Amino acid sequence: MVAVHGSHDAAFARIARLFADSFEPSPDRPHERGAALSVFVNGMPMVDLWAGEAREGVAWTADSAPCVFSCTKGILATLFHIVAQERGVDYDAPVARWWPEFAGGGKEAITVRQLLAHQAGLTSLADAPEGDPLAWQPVCDALAAQPASRPPESPHGYHSLTFGWLVGELLLRIAGEPLDVLLDTRINRPAGAAFAWRGSDLSPGAIADLNAFEDQPRWATGGDAILADIASIDDPRILLPAVANSRGWRGNYILGAGGHASARSLARIYAALIGGDSPLLPPGIVRDIASERGRGLDSRLQVESAYASGYQLPAAGITLGSRNSGDRPFGHKGAYGSAGLADPEAGLAFGYVTNVCAGAGDTSRNGPLLDAIYECL
Repeated sequence: MVAVHGSHDAAFARIARLFADSFEPSPDRPHERGAALSVFVNGMPMVDLWAGEAREGVAWTADSAPCVFSCTKGILATLFHIVAQERGVDYDAPVARWWPEFAGGGKEAITVRQLLAHQAGLTSLADAPEGDPLAWQPVCDALAAQPASRPPESPHGYHSLTFGWLVGELLLRIAGEPLDVLLDTRINRPAGAAFAWRGSDLSPGAIADLNAFEDQPRWATGGDAILADIASIDDPRILLPAVANSRGWRGNYILGAGGHASARSLARIYAALIGGDSPLLPPGIVRDIASERGRGLDSRLQVESAYASGYQLPAAGITLGSRNSGDRPFGHKGAYGSAGLADPEAGLAFGYVTNVCAGAGDTSRNGPLLDAIYECL
């Protein structure tokens, strides 16, 4: 059995056993190669566990940080809300008030609230600019110029990658400060976290490489060559684990899917958002930004989803991993199993990160862990 490191409160002993079991081969599910779990309850650390390998022959540590894919959206949304409160942003005002070019293509009425709730109708990039498909300003300019498009039967459509450029550019226009400065001063330092927009911002020893799990996990390689053949962020190959391991991915700002974090960092950020001596936002604001803004058939994912202001909410198609949580938590999952969320009613903050990429969708190994955590509360 894999050696599990870290600590846990006695009330969560079952969680430690389940975490260790997730590394054991099973015919029913993929098993972990490297992973970590962090749980806070009412601001107190209850579980802080890690095990396995971060890279070939290199043990996972408390600070190991894989790409957490769309968990990045939850951190971007949190940062946006902090800055919005500082600057007195009206969420029902048009995005074009701060980003005039965004009015292109007849989008002058789209509001900040709609943009955050995946209701802007910009789920894909109509005309990819030439050159680096991940380049910040060309992608922002192309999205600003194109018209919105959303089927009338869907209340929203998941802005899987475009969310990062759209909300990130609006954040930059409002704040007038660099992305790294905003992340450091508004989130990482106050929360005691070490979230990174880009893998290249971390020390090489902190990065956990990703595995492409087929019959067995194998280290994903060749991503820079694949990325060189990709012309648009809409190419599905862009979310391959090999690409996320590449220098090109790790060196770009991909605020919808490119963040790197330890489980401890994710949990600390959500714990700081919902409580503590100096919460990142007042409780009333947290209730507002975590309130449901739309539920129904997702035009992009083709399952039922539900969104708050930049966060996922539990729905039939996107459960956030737990069957026992009802509709209380908010946060964001990553494509292959990482997750960060908060449940203010339970005082719960949860961070789970993994380097095994065993298929996208709502099939994360963290689900049984989160269910068991609710039973331990």
